[in-house]
This record gives sequence, structure tokens and C-alpha cells, in this order.
Amino acid sequence: MKNKGEKRMDGHTGSPENKIVETILDSVRIPSLPEAALNLLMVCRDTRSSANEIVRIIELDSALCGRLLQISNSSYFGQQGQVTTLTRAAVVLGNQHLRAAALGFYLASGLDRLGHKGFDLQEFWRDSILRGCMGRQLARTMDLHPAEQAFLLGMLSDIGSLIMVTHFGGPYADVYRQEREDFARRIEVERRTFGTDHGRIAHALARRWGFPEILLSAMAHRCGEPPLARTNFPATGLWQVAYFCAAVPFAVDRQTAKLTSSLRRLAVTAFGLSFEGLSDVFTLAVEQFNILRNVFSNVSPAECDAAALAAEAGRMMESLGPEVAGAVGAAQTTR
Repeated sequence: MKNKGEKRMDGHTGSPENKIVETILDSVRIPSLPEAALNLLMVCRDTRSSANEIVRIIELDSALCGRLLQISNSSYFGQQGQVTTLTRAAVVLGNQHLRAAALGFYLASGLDRLGHKGFDLQEFWRDSILRGCMGRQLARTMDLHPAEQAFLLGMLSDIGSLIMVTHFGGPYADVYRQEREDFARRIEVERRTFGTDHGRIAHALARRWGFPEILLSAMAHRCGEPPLARTNFPATGLWQVAYFCAAVPFAVDRQTAKLTSSLRRLAVTAFGLSFEGLSDVFTLAVEQFNILRNVFSNVSPAECDAAALAAEAGRMMESLGPEVAGAVGAAQTTR
């Protein structure tokens, strides 16, 4: 998936845009990921990693341990006795929830002091978590492993915007508020106004953090429309997921959330999802968000109205319209 666009973003060409990107990242003093988070990233790259390996990393962080114990004792998991050890919490949560929660916690806690007074940080992190949960569910439908990679891509889908508003302040906050519902247009406005875009900022940040190459590749391409066909290549599949998570309007404070025609086609042809299947993805993403919300309670709203989220997911699915049914049927007969 390497192309000229990716080469320009790798930080080694010395182009004017790369200089802008590096200046932005240097100016806002991006926090480094703690060693535990980097170790966890490495563990998540190996699908054979056991819960015990994950626990050995997480148990070094008392704050995260406390959050995970809190989640495992929530009514959602229906435990009759109290969960008092991280090992037991790992069993209750399962590897998928455990790794996603831990990685997201490190990312959020490392960046929650950034932003601008005209930028709603709590709303930003809520949307980021929702997109991460959606990415994970899409990965499961595509049989992409490990699903935590897709969670990270969704979680970081807009991280460049947080960096840009920290650097540029009010002018960027205005652009974000005005263009946030139109992903493609926001990219154009950012590049025209600031000389780069939030996608390139996110890619450069992930490279500084030492993310795996497959994630860097997906982040490098996520601002461009991916192939619509279903793929057996994990890198291309992650690109499709990253683009969908970044482009779809998914926020509880919006009255409508209408999918574009390109996102409709992507859901049908690349993900193989019918109307009901995509609705299930959003519903499961909402459920996952409600599991994770306590982990992110310092940067996201203390309470989340699950009914409102589900209702919005329903409105979004209604926007697909009956014309998709024929395309879904055709896609299913050719699979």
C-alpha cells in the first residue's frame, strides 16, 4: 500500500509540509506513551498473547488496575461475587475488552490536557471512544485480527484535530466546529488554511510513538477513499475500517446522521453488511462504549444515555434507504 502520498508523510523527505507537521508536534509537547503502553502494543500484535501476559503489563499501573476492576464489577457483566483481582477481571472482561480498554486508557490519559477553550474535549473523547468501538466491531465482521488494531485506528481517527487545535487555537477550533460533519471538506479546508491536515498529523504522531507498520499504513491512507471490494489483505481491510470510522458522522448531540453514498457502498461491498448487519455493528459499538465509559471517566462524560446513542444509530441506519437492499442482495450472492 505504499505510494507517493505515504512517502510524503514519513517524515524523511524534508518537504515543506513535513516541516509544518514536525513544527506542530514539537510545539504542543506531545506526551510520550508510557513503557507499559508500548509493551501492550507489542503484545496486541501477537494474536497468541494470553490474558496472563496482558495482566503482567497492566498490573504495573495501579490507576488502570483500579479502573478495570471497577468495570468488571459493573452490573453489565452480572458477577454474583465481587471481582477483587486483576486476573479475575481479565477473565470477566475477556482479552478483547481488556486490551481495548487498557490501550484506550493510556491514549486518553496521555492527551487529555491538550485542547483549547473553544474546543469541547469531553465531546471529542466521547466520539473517539465510540469510533474505536465501531472499528473493533467492523474488524470482527471482517475477521481482522487482532481487533484491537481497528480499535486504535478508530480511537485515533481524529487525534490530529486535537493536536491542531492545541497548536493553532481559535482559528482551528472554528474550522473544526464548522466542518466536522463533512470529513472530506474539513481535510480540504485544513490543508488550504494551515498547510496540512489532521490525518497527516495523526500519522506523524503514531510514527513517533513507534506504532506497528500496518497501523501506520492505514493511518497514512485513511483520508483517501479505500477500495470498495472485500479484501483478504489485513492492511487494506484496516484502511477500509479506518476510513469508515473517520468519515461516518457519529455523535449523540446531532439530530441526524446521514451516511454518504460512498459509506453506504463501503458497508455493503467491503464489509458485507446488510441494513440489519450494520445496525448491529452500531448497537454493539454503543454497548462497548458503555463498558468502557468508566475507564475514561476523567475525560468523558460521567454518564452516557445509551438510549440516545441507540436512537441515533437507528436514525443513521434509516438513512441507508430501501435502495441499498438490492445492492446488499447482489453482494451476498457474489460472495
